[in-house]
Amino acid sequence: MTSPRRKRVKRGTIAFVVACLVLLLAVPIVWLLLPDQRPSTSDDALHVLTSHMDDVVATLPAELISSDEQSSHEGLCPADTGVSLVELRRVLVLDDAFDQLAWPTTLRESFPAADGWRVRTQNLATGTMQQITLAGLDLSLVNVVAEEEDEGVRLTMTSSSPCTAG
Repeated sequence: MTSPRRKRVKRGTIAFVVACLVLLLAVPIVWLLLPDQRPSTSDDALHVLTSHMDDVVATLPAELISSDEQSSHEGLCPADTGVSLVELRRVLVLDDAFDQLAWPTTLRESFPAADGWRVRTQNLATGTMQQITLAGLDLSLVNVVAEEEDEGVRLTMTSSSPCTAG
């Protein structure tokens, strides 16, 4: 005859085993049902990067932009075979009237922390060069190097997409 203590132990063990089995089945099912957040194609990745850079350019006074050149490069993703990533580079030249030291304040207003953005500024040289990094909640990064030159202020923006889904 089994004791009441032994019945409780058996019930507890059975409940624990059942809970573990449910968990083992639920985790893969939930994993399969979650949508893939990666861009499906290189064109989709390029569209997202271009959109972020267009938003950055929209904070600049249009009348001060004297040059705007964009180039993209598609490469293989280092972490995954058969998928690619996109790197985008955009170079703008602005007139001397552009105040590159005040511009990060405008960026912080246009890309607020409340919307998941973080704007970080770092001076790279004695007041003539600064790096600005915009980090989004979706893990997107736009790096901007602002540099004073003879023809004005050169803004070099770079960004890389996550690896594509297929």
